[in-house]
Amino acid sequence: MPAAFMFQLTETEKSEVVTNCERNQILAFSNPNLKSVSVGYDRRKMNYPLNVSDAIFIDSTGHRQVQFADIISGALAYAAKSASKGHLRSDPFAHEVFEVCFAKKLIIDAVWPGHEIDPKNLETDDESDPDDVDAASYAALILKRHPITKKTENPK
Repeated sequence: MPAAFMFQLTETEKSEVVTNCERNQILAFSNPNLKSVSVGYDRRKMNYPLNVSDAIFIDSTGHRQVQFADIISGALAYAAKSASKGHLRSDPFAHEVFEVCFAKKLIIDAVWPGHEIDPKNLETDDESDPDDVDAASYAALILKRHPITKKTENPK
C-alpha cells in the first residue's frame, strides 16, 4: 500500500489556489469553444461565450486603488441596506455616504426601486418561450463542461 503524502499550503499558496480556481471559472464562460447561445428570459438575456479575454485578481494590500474601491463599495452597501430598511434619515453615516457620493459624482442618476415596481412595469411578466434557457442552469452546465454547451463540428 503506498504511503500517504501530506502537505500543507501557506496562506499565500491557499489564496493563489483559490484565485486560480475563481479565474478559471470566470474564464470558462468566455471559452471560444462554447456554443454561441442566448440564455435567460424576456428582456433579461445574456449571450455566451462572454467577451472576456482575461481576469486578473490582485491582493488589495498592495494596491491603494483597490483598497479605496473596497471601502467605497462597503460604505455604499451599508448605506443601501440602511435605505432599504427605511432608516436613511435616522442613520447619519448612511445619509452622509449618499450625500458625498452624489456630490462627488460617484453615483449619477441612481434609481432606487419603490414598492410600486412590479414584474409588469419591469416588462418581466411575459410568458416564457419553450425554447428559453435559464441562465443560472446554463452557467452550471458550462462549469460542469457538459457537452451540450460545446460547439459542434460542421461536417464537410
